[in-house]
Amino acid sequence: LVLRRMQWSSHFCRIYLAGRPSPNCNIIVMSLVGRSLSWLRRQNPSQRFTLSTAIRLGIQCLEAIKDLHSIGIIHRDVKGSNFAIGQGNLCRTVHMIDFGFARFYLTRGLDGNLRHRSPRHKAPYLGTDRYCSVFVHMRKEQGRRDDLWSFLYMLVEFIVGQLPWRSSPYKNLLSKKLQSEEYLLRNCPLEFYAIFDHIRYLNYSARPNYALITRKLSEICQRKRYALDDPYDWEEGGRYYEEISLQKVDKTKMKTKTKCIIDENNDKLAKLKVDEIEQNGKQQTDEMQSNHKL
Repeated sequence: LVLRRMQWSSHFCRIYLAGRPSPNCNIIVMSLVGRSLSWLRRQNPSQRFTLSTAIRLGIQCLEAIKDLHSIGIIHRDVKGSNFAIGQGNLCRTVHMIDFGFARFYLTRGLDGNLRHRSPRHKAPYLGTDRYCSVFVHMRKEQGRRDDLWSFLYMLVEFIVGQLPWRSSPYKNLLSKKLQSEEYLLRNCPLEFYAIFDHIRYLNYSARPNYALITRKLSEICQRKRYALDDPYDWEEGGRYYEEISLQKVDKTKMKTKTKCIIDENNDKLAKLKVDEIEQNGKQQTDEMQSNHKL
């Protein structure tokens, strides 16, 4: 269980109980998280975060990826919907979730030392089309670099609102991703080009320079004078707080209106049933009185 190994990291849910009470039943009780970053992004009017929110979320997401990689595991499905904000005191902490595709990229050799798994000649296609690296499309073995490619695509989507190949059919995705290198970052800060160049030259077993990527993201915050404790877009004081709050109010009103209609219909149905029962009762009474007279 991946989560068992990640209890030391603040970017992963806490496990309170896990076990198998019977052969056909597995249970796990874990901390509850809030909305996913993908959901939060789509609530914004432009379906993108402000640069401040996007960069600061990116720093946290990278920390989670680095922590997971440090124990020899890759996620293989990095995307906005697999990161969520916490609840309560952890409402500003990003949590990595969904480890259905996770895999150990390290294995222990006969000498007892850890080493990289030998890459398979043809690896299975795992991940999400929009965010997976070109190597996944080529059926290459996934490594840490592939998680970082997905991370970069996710971060670009946070900032721009969509990726260049968003509407492309699956059969054109590989060529589209290869052709999009030049304009993928055209609406992103200049620091992204250094991040892109670093990830581009990573091979399967290479260790990413997480510190370099974090430093480049931090440089954006410094240059733009963003503070790490600034409100996120959806928080009070954030750029889209009022818009998102109004959306929540509208949705609540819609739910209330729908409930009122349902309740009204239920009341009408109940009244019809009562009238029907009363009518049936009257008919039965009349029949009984007629039979009694006979």
